[in-house]
Amino acid sequence: MDKTIERILDKLPHAVQTFCVENYERNITEIRIRHGFDVKVAVNGQYIVIENSIADKSLIEDLFYFFCDDTVSAFEDQTSQGYVTLPGGHRVGISGKFNSDLYGKTVVSEILSLNIRLAGFHPVHINKKVLDFNKGLLIAGSTHTGKTNFIKNICKLLSNKNIVICDERNELYSPFLDCDFIINQPKHIAVMQALRTMNPDYIICDEIGSDNETTALLNSLNSGVAFVCSVHADNMQSLKNKPNINVLLNYDVFDKIVFLARNENDFYIKEVYDL
Repeated sequence: MDKTIERILDKLPHAVQTFCVENYERNITEIRIRHGFDVKVAVNGQYIVIENSIADKSLIEDLFYFFCDDTVSAFEDQTSQGYVTLPGGHRVGISGKFNSDLYGKTVVSEILSLNIRLAGFHPVHINKKVLDFNKGLLIAGSTHTGKTNFIKNICKLLSNKNIVICDERNELYSPFLDCDFIINQPKHIAVMQALRTMNPDYIICDEIGSDNETTALLNSLNSGVAFVCSVHADNMQSLKNKPNINVLLNYDVFDKIVFLARNENDFYIKEVYDL
C-alpha cells in the first residue's frame, strides 16, 4: 500500500479504514463517499456498502481540502473539470454544484460526493499475440475492467522501445515505468508534442474519443509511430457506435483490438481482433 493511500485512509471513517486494510489485496479500485449515505468500496468491480460510515458534509469538505493540500486555488484547473489528481496516479472525482465566478471561471460551490479512484499496478499475463501489431493497439472494456492497469503492463513489456505516455490527468505516471511522460497536457496537444520532440516508437493514450484527439491521431498517420490507446466499450458494436473511434478504425490507425472483461476474482482478456 503506497503512502498516498495510507494518508487517504487515515481521513476516512474507522469502519472504512478497517475494511480497506483487510481487503486491500483483493483489488480495491474505488471509494465512493456521498453526503448522507454509508461509504461504498468497489472490490473487483463490485460495490460493498460499509455499515456505520455515513458521510456528513464536514467529512466531505475536510477530504476535499486535504486532496487540494488546503490550497484549493492551486487546483482550480482540475476542480473546474470535476476532479483532483493525487500523487501515484490516484484520482478523485467531484460532484455537486458548480458556478461561474466574477471572471467567468467555473468553481465548485458545494460538494455533495467524492469518488476516490485508486490506481495500482497488478501484473497480468499478456499473450504474445496481443503485442503482434504494427500500426496500433486499441484496448477496450467497460468500467472496472482494468484498462489503465493493462496499459501499464503493456508499457512494461515494450520497455525496450521509446515510449511516450500522454498522461492528461496524471493517472498513468509511475516511477517504475521506463517511459517518457507528458503530464497535464490535453492528449491532442501531447501527441503532437511527442512526435515533434521525443522520437517515439510508441505513443500511449488512455481513454481517447474526442474530436481533437481523433484529429491528432489521424495527423500522425505515416509518422512511423504506433499507438496504444484505450476506450470505453465492451464489444465491437458499441465500439463502432462511437463516431470518432469508427473514423480511426476506417483509417486503419489500429490493426489490433483487445476487449477486456472481469469476473469475481480477476480481470482478463475476453477477445482479440486482428483488423
